[in-house]
Amino acid sequence: MQALQTLRGVDLIVAVTFATEVGAVQRFESPRQLTCILASFPANDRPARQSDGGGITKAGNGRVRHIQVESAWTYRHPPKLGKMKLYRLEQAPPKVREIAWKAQTRLTARIER
Repeated sequence: MQALQTLRGVDLIVAVTFATEVGAVQRFESPRQLTCILASFPANDRPARQSDGGGITKAGNGRVRHIQVESAWTYRHPPKLGKMKLYRLEQAPPKVREIAWKAQTRLTARIER
């Protein structure tokens, strides 16, 4: 729960919802397998030549899909650390901090593109 809360857009309610709906993420062999279980991959109803795959599918767990979309909206802003996230990051191990910052910069850059 604490590691999830180091990510931007993830607070206690989102972390608890994700943990209760998904369970232990260690049971998935890869992030791709987790994405398939959640069915949060882009809809593929357009021609292959288009780079935009469309919105995410409506299959899978609706609660998790809802929190994913709501959390993703926070990445439209430039990367930064707020007071609450800074507090969470100070309590996290260095590896978790590195992952959280890398995710924030990567996802923010992706939205800008």
